[in-house]
Amino acid sequence: MKKGQNIICINGDFHPDLRKFFGKLPMKDVVYKVREVRGFNAESGVLLEEIKNKAILLSHYGGYLEPAFSQDRFLVCGMDYVEVDRVEVDIKKKHIIQSN
Repeated sequence: MKKGQNIICINGDFHPDLRKFFGKLPMKDVVYKVREVRGFNAESGVLLEEIKNKAILLSHYGGYLEPAFSQDRFLVCGMDYVEVDRVEVDIKKKHIIQSN
């Protein structure tokens, strides 16, 4: 994934306690735009244009950072992006392009 790409959330199941850390969470079947890609060791995460959360202390990553969402929760989407708060999409294989 890279900055500016449109991605669709394929896994919006979060443990309820994560809301304390994230505040706002992505929802399944909604298209988002990548704001930033972060890589920490073997894990990579994305920040989304539509969701901005407060920075929290992540001492094992060197201080205060906005928590990123795992890239495993998203697929790159071939659809044109529409700037609205939420975009409901009908998931069909022809609309989704998965890349590594």
